[in-house]
Amino acid sequence: MNLIYINILLNYLYTEDIESIQNVELGKEAVMPCDASTQDEDDRVSKVSWFRDTNNKLLHGFDAEKNPSVIATEWSSPTASKQKASFESTTQPANLTIYDITKEDEGVYTCQVDFQKSPMKNSKSRLIIRMKPSFINITTKREYLSAGKSVDVECQSKGSYPSAEITWWFGSKKLPSNETRITAQGEVSVISFKPNVTDDQRYLTCRAQNPHIQDIANSAIEDKWRLNVQYNPIPRLQMANFINPDNIKEGDDVYFECYMRANPRITKFTWFHNGLEIPQSIAKNIIKTDHNLILQRIQKTATGKFTCYAENAVGSGESDPVNLEVKYTPICRKNETEIHRARKQETVLLKCEVDANPPPTEFIWSLNTSSSNDMKSDQEPNLITTQPNPFFNYTPKSDSEFGTLSCKARNTVGVQITACSFQIVAAD
Repeated sequence: MNLIYINILLNYLYTEDIESIQNVELGKEAVMPCDASTQDEDDRVSKVSWFRDTNNKLLHGFDAEKNPSVIATEWSSPTASKQKASFESTTQPANLTIYDITKEDEGVYTCQVDFQKSPMKNSKSRLIIRMKPSFINITTKREYLSAGKSVDVECQSKGSYPSAEITWWFGSKKLPSNETRITAQGEVSVISFKPNVTDDQRYLTCRAQNPHIQDIANSAIEDKWRLNVQYNPIPRLQMANFINPDNIKEGDDVYFECYMRANPRITKFTWFHNGLEIPQSIAKNIIKTDHNLILQRIQKTATGKFTCYAENAVGSGESDPVNLEVKYTPICRKNETEIHRARKQETVLLKCEVDANPPPTEFIWSLNTSSSNDMKSDQEPNLITTQPNPFFNYTPKSDSEFGTLSCKARNTVGVQITACSFQIVAAD
């Protein structure tokens, strides 16, 4: 087994006439070139000697003079504890391979070649050791962050040689750092970070890598911080998917669903209708569950704006309003019968005033002559006219045409149930 003795000189490198620079990762092999060529075809190498830095102490040798006809003898320091290096003379250029590189192997190596005829030749190579970072830590992790508020986050890396490059990542996005400094313990990087609501439970990553190592991806180490971002409740209100909000009629059931985002958890939850809190009232067909509101057999009075409201330890939030429009058949604006006096051939202008959603498309007028001797109490009124507007000019021409006029309006929901009444009596 061939051995080699490595003379350690810390903090000093001999750089004069450097012909080759070898960047080698810790633990790998270093191949140091040696120009052993000659222009004289009859000449040959007699001895190759390797020296470290400037102390001129022999580290490794290759002696061809002892056995020139067979294989040259390779030798190294007898004090080394393991096989450290070997010399290859058949390659162009020749080279010295140093195994299992350590930090102490860094330095300037001189190859001295002696020829049988030609002058001695020297070539120098610098060996630079590259070390991966061995430790990384985000040192300012907090229990929670507040949405919209900036914080400074610090990350420390150790073990890299030369110094590691520290980068910050949020998902696949690279973040700019405020400050990076090198200390006796390693490298430190600081960023200013302002989380938002959508950043909750995502990861902020600090990555350290040695950019001088060829396999950069495998030289990187990371520390991840899973963010706990706290924020006010964010309610979102909508009607249930199976409900058509454009076709809700009196008597229908309506379901509201309030979707909530909040961190920390909700401590209070409330429903509002037109700004007033909605109580739980089964008698009024109002049912409230955790995040659902059920209105059974609704009336037109349910028309208006609905919101949901929530509180947590951070603050409160209210949803955007959802408008409920209840459609219903026409109803009279006046409950009492209007009385109009007229003479025969005198025209009376009547107006059928109703509330309806949507507005009426036609008005149906009919006459019930209570003065008729053979009139039955359950007899249907006689249809007079149907028209698209609420106004009707009525002219009684005989005694039988005095009586009660009825008006019923119709819209897309249906026909008015209780008619509006107009009593036409003979003037004195």
